[in-house]
Amino acid sequence: MTHHWGYMAAISSALLFGIGTTLNKIVLANAHPTVAAGLQD
Repeated sequence: MTHHWGYMAAISSALLFGIGTTLNKIVLANAHPTVAAGLQD
């Protein structure tokens, strides 16, 4: 039963990575590049 948590963690991390990439593209289009670079960390 514990192996299901591993699958859920992998799927949720992939979703969060995809959301982060999309939001970064929006920030890059609307903000100064220095501000966008500061938000990466």
